Amino acid sequence: MRLVGLGVSWTIATFAGYTLATFIGIGSFLGISALLGCNIRSVGPIPNPCNNTYYLVLFFAALIGGAGLGLTQFAILRLFRLPAGAWWIPATSIGLAIPATLDIAFTERISALGDFSFFLILGLSLGIAQWLVLRVHMQRPVVWTAGTVISALIAGLMSSWTIGSPFIWIVVGVGTALTLIWLVRLEAPRGSAEAGA
Repeated sequence: MRLVGLGVSWTIATFAGYTLATFIGIGSFLGISALLGCNIRSVGPIPNPCNNTYYLVLFFAALIGGAGLGLTQFAILRLFRLPAGAWWIPATSIGLAIPATLDIAFTERISALGDFSFFLILGLSLGIAQWLVLRVHMQRPVVWTAGTVISALIAGLMSSWTIGSPFIWIVVGVGTALTLIWLVRLEAPRGSAEAGA
């Protein structure tokens, strides 16, 4: 039952975290742009003082937004007393900011390849960033990276079927929740409750 609770809690936290990251990221981008005096509608090929800072502002806004996802997931890790340090939050923040920025910076090229390419980058970026944290605490952190990439790729395939965005993030949540449960069972000592659950 503990692992079932972990899976449900992780799925909800991941969905809530992605939603929170989206709103915080957009709000941060608009706020930072306003502080810099940039009219985001004027950013483009025409010489503009904001052109040089546009992607930097976007990256920092995505970092702030990504911290929302990292915080919700970290709360579940702590609640279930799983081994993952506070570095999970900045690692997740960076792991989400990289694909978000690339998606905007190279939107035409990425769009040509479809949403699948974005989710591939998302899975790799998040999976590797969070692996760097887990490898200090677990013996098989590569399982997490593989599961994150696979979950993101499934979400990418579903996105190409024009399934709504909220459902896509639930898919990512369920996929990574199953990966987390599997990893907990692999790491649990033989004969323990987690190993046999």
